[in-house]
Amino acid sequence: MAQVAARMGATVTLGLSTGLDIVSVDQVDGDFVVANRPVGWRAPMTSIPSGLAILAVMPEFEREKILASIATQDPEAWPRRRDRIETARAQLEADGYVSLVMMRGQYAAVSVPLIEGDTSRGRYWTLSCGGLQSQWPPEALTDAARQLKDIRALIQPAAAILGATAA
Repeated sequence: MAQVAARMGATVTLGLSTGLDIVSVDQVDGDFVVANRPVGWRAPMTSIPSGLAILAVMPEFEREKILASIATQDPEAWPRRRDRIETARAQLEADGYVSLVMMRGQYAAVSVPLIEGDTSRGRYWTLSCGGLQSQWPPEALTDAARQLKDIRALIQPAAAILGATAA
């Protein structure tokens, strides 16, 4: 994570799905630090690429249960959130990562999901990398995503085994 943060000048975060939220469990800050985001911050799953990546990789039965809860929380915002989730699913399937521009176009991030165990009883983790949109042309986002996918390729086999042996 530190190497990616140094190379990209961006913040790299390891997050964990906890119900309808993502919680950061580790973070390496790059050149730009988002205020009030120490390790342990929480965010709704539909508001950041980490949550969208998890929703995109979940089995349909599990995703539908969570989506029903999200829809009832704020019915007015649901159509926008549903569209964001569908876009994330298509992007994850096509590219292997999810990207999102946030904070009124000022911050961009990419994320890849990790599954501890198998999808029937695993826990969902994400690796994300984000920074100032003005310093991240599209090719930088793609490069950050490639680096996260490389890390995932190294970690995912062990995560699958750990989850299986912990059950």
